[in-house]
Amino acid sequence: MAQLGIAERFDAIGFDLDHTLLRYKLQPFIKLIYESVAHHMVHDFGYDERILQFDDEVLEFCFKGTFLDQRRGNFLKLAVDGSIVRGYHGTRQMDDDELIADYGKDKKLPNFAEVKDTYEYTNTCFFYDGYYEISGSAIGAQLVDYMDEKRRKRIQRYQFWGDIFKSFMKAFAFEDFKESSRGRFFNLLLDQPENYAERCSDSVINWLKSLRQNGKKLFIITYSSVEAASLMLDYILGADTWRQLFDVVSTDAKKPGFFNPEKAKEYSCFVYRDGKKESFNGKWIEHGIYTEGHSIKLIEYLSSSVGKNDPKVLYFGDSVRADIVGPKRFLPWTCGLISDEIGTEGFLHNQDESRKKCVNSKLWGSFFYDTPVTADSSNSVDGIRNCEWNTFWGVGINKYSDFCVPSLQYFVDHPKSSLEQYPPHEWSDATF
Repeated sequence: MAQLGIAERFDAIGFDLDHTLLRYKLQPFIKLIYESVAHHMVHDFGYDERILQFDDEVLEFCFKGTFLDQRRGNFLKLAVDGSIVRGYHGTRQMDDDELIADYGKDKKLPNFAEVKDTYEYTNTCFFYDGYYEISGSAIGAQLVDYMDEKRRKRIQRYQFWGDIFKSFMKAFAFEDFKESSRGRFFNLLLDQPENYAERCSDSVINWLKSLRQNGKKLFIITYSSVEAASLMLDYILGADTWRQLFDVVSTDAKKPGFFNPEKAKEYSCFVYRDGKKESFNGKWIEHGIYTEGHSIKLIEYLSSSVGKNDPKVLYFGDSVRADIVGPKRFLPWTCGLISDEIGTEGFLHNQDESRKKCVNSKLWGSFFYDTPVTADSSNSVDGIRNCEWNTFWGVGINKYSDFCVPSLQYFVDHPKSSLEQYPPHEWSDATF
């Protein structure tokens, strides 16, 4: 039987799906999204064909956590107080004089106050916080370059962002989820999952089974549609295995609003039976698969099934916004961040060179802290372990997450007796 580690002290253990339980092969995954969206930008909306090319320069620009100034065409890395520590106009790095000209002497992002505590998108403040979104930054940055090039100057307002959004919707489109109605992204992902996703290892599956055998309740909360989630779970775990392991699977969950009690009445709930979605207002039951809905229903089920009003819950997710800040603002859950950045920046013996290439960026520096850019600027283990985490995301992780690990596999392979033995509280030199 697998060692449970700190999970042993909890009544229920929950997981996000994408980039948590389901680990993607990052470079082909990012390339697939980029090319799918760029295809629609060129062929449906008539944009410059040069954006079709995905190369190392494009990959280098794709960085989690950048903020977008739509009007000016600027992409920005922020400190915790909203001051801009690095900026690019299109793909061209901005110097201090240019940042001051756009944002004043303090170089503060306008409207930052709207997001600084909630970490939620607003109508005036948008950021690229996940691997699904970051391809949009590289496409947008190149279009800014091409428009400036054509006019031989910066223009007053860049207005193609709506077309990028529409192209994302086309790339991820489905109606009945049959091949004829699926967008390019899902057609390739679901037809060739081995090119883009890693199956769960035997050790992770045995750990999940051990949790179940020890009476723990297991659940999934994912933004993915029920059709996509089911097909990918079939691939990474096996069709029978995941249905037996998980007590509840909540799909199309509108995180972080899913956790906010004030939004409970805004979300309808459907149950998924025999390939069909049916409106559902009753109590959630064991091995139920639901779409939309709200955490109130999930907590009601957990409380009833373990016989406690306040079951102890451990939850894993990769999104600081949706999986960490979301539940921590409203629920007494223990939340562990799955962070590729922790793995590639914080572990000397990380052997995954392909992942490092996707996550580490000389253009943007560290996800967690910022220092002046130099010609040989790079992330280092000493930097992330010893310096003050001062970026918007680094401080948010320290404030809201209870611990961070590079992957669920790492958590399973390195069981600890306390949360304080995981980063950022304590670091290990273990190879993974």
